[in-house]
Amino acid sequence: MPEGVRKATESRRNSDEILPKAGMYRLAGIEIDPARALVRQAGREIPLRPKTYQVLLFLMERPDRIVTKEELLGSVWEGTAVSDDVLVQSIGEIRKAFGDDPKNPQILRTYPKMGYRLVAPVELVPLQPAVAGPPPRAPFLRRRAVAAVVLILAAGALVLLKVTAKPARVPRTEVAWWKLDERQGGVAHDASGHGLDGRLTGGAAWAAQESGGGLRFNGLDGRVAGRTQGFLPAGETARTISAWIKPAAPQVDVGSILLYGAYSRYSDGKYFDMGLSFDGRAGFGVNLNNSTVSSTAKLDDDQWHMVTVTYDGPSTGMARIFIDGKLDHADLLGGRPATASDAVWIIGHGPEGGGFRGAIKDVRVFRWPLVEPQIAALYRCSAGVKDLGDYYYMPVGVAGLTLELREPGAAATAFHNEGKDFAGIQLARFGGNCALTGIEGADVGQDLRVSMEAVVPRDEAGRITQAGPYFRSRSAGPGDGFMGGESAGYWVPLQSNGMIKVKSLNPLAVVAFSSPVAGFDPADHHTLVTEARGTTLQVWLDGALVWFDQGGRRVDRVEIPPVWETPKRVGWNQGTMGVMFGAEDNRHQAGGQRVKNLTVARL
Repeated sequence: MPEGVRKATESRRNSDEILPKAGMYRLAGIEIDPARALVRQAGREIPLRPKTYQVLLFLMERPDRIVTKEELLGSVWEGTAVSDDVLVQSIGEIRKAFGDDPKNPQILRTYPKMGYRLVAPVELVPLQPAVAGPPPRAPFLRRRAVAAVVLILAAGALVLLKVTAKPARVPRTEVAWWKLDERQGGVAHDASGHGLDGRLTGGAAWAAQESGGGLRFNGLDGRVAGRTQGFLPAGETARTISAWIKPAAPQVDVGSILLYGAYSRYSDGKYFDMGLSFDGRAGFGVNLNNSTVSSTAKLDDDQWHMVTVTYDGPSTGMARIFIDGKLDHADLLGGRPATASDAVWIIGHGPEGGGFRGAIKDVRVFRWPLVEPQIAALYRCSAGVKDLGDYYYMPVGVAGLTLELREPGAAATAFHNEGKDFAGIQLARFGGNCALTGIEGADVGQDLRVSMEAVVPRDEAGRITQAGPYFRSRSAGPGDGFMGGESAGYWVPLQSNGMIKVKSLNPLAVVAFSSPVAGFDPADHHTLVTEARGTTLQVWLDGALVWFDQGGRRVDRVEIPPVWETPKRVGWNQGTMGVMFGAEDNRHQAGGQRVKNLTVARL
């Protein structure tokens, strides 16, 4: 067996063995039963060769990343000398079984010279519901509960697949998504694929596109309602709800945005609700005493806003409210939800009053708490923000990045770091669908000229910070890291002392560095320009060409070979670029970096 395949096999065996749960997997309407090694669609068995079945299971274990052909060959055909053709044949059989068009893949995508990735949600349907609740009751909330703006997310019986020996990881996908963009008819469709469609009743009508679209509710009897079917987060588990709302001014009553669960006149925590209070503040919680959290911002301005609420679950009990992609308020949720798993969901109305007056669209539910970079990226994508040309900024790294309002005439949106850790952006482009799994960095190109004005302040103790562009990297998702892992490319950070480094992102190594600059003022904006052409890099600081030490040689052109493209490939160059803030020697101690006037041009 080739050395690379052997090590890939050993790595997979150590960390990613197939450990099927007690249930069936579901992928694009097809059920896979690991206990019986059966693949079925609508009760009809789909025959697959044993090796093809193993390839499918291996891909399903890793639903949120590219799987290399070396990994597949090393695992499925371990110890056997085979050609790539056998894998290609199995991939073709999987596509045929799922009716997937290789030219427009919706299930399994091929990445040339890289591998394969499942792009449709992979789920596990347990044999027993995660929460055994009482029969659902009438879906009506007390008016005073809605006045407190309670919001309930319930953990459904459907658990997203993670087949490793490590604790389950929840893939980034919506478990319910009502876009509310049909514009006609009496049904609001669920775009998540779970079939949670709802019917319009009362004074709910499609809004005109020129006003932003969505559904307009009259505040009296308008609503959309359906059944959760066990898909929404139930019990006390973690959750996220997000919705775009345009409340009609003036605010005259409380208004429910989305609620679900089993209504009870007793304080039992079995429903979850998100809405607006009398004074226009967003909030959410459960029907328990002191179990609601409200925003500080008021949204009674007749403008569109994206409201996102998250609950961490019983591990911390923390609840957070985000307005337009930014954290507004965080607090402990006083009581734990006990949300019913198979009940009713309602958009735009509480069960006993609390009708929303205004428009609602793009309502999503997730089975885990989104983090700030993911919420910010979701906002910028769905709002159609353009930060630089046709690109928007997708936050990467940890929380702390702040995207500023774009100044009139500015070439790009400025941004700064309010945290004290690695944080930054990757350029992304709207691709016609802002599903969270589809928000990722765009291919900007290989040979690039990047220019920016950067502030890299020292803190009171003189600690150094960094800011600079990175390029030829992998296509990341919101909040992903940019070093190591499957990353590639180079980072060129300017430091608070005027030194510039050239750093390979995978394997991690400083390949060149310049001398500190005498009299360098870290509190000022400094113009940093990089030009990457082929395997060489040139850099200018404040108009002067920068000379580097590379391997003991003084050079003005730094060699930047694709060091990640070895027989044991460690990273993927997918043509992405961005800007990263850091403080490598002072993590969690220094921050405050800023970048403005970012420009990117292909050479």
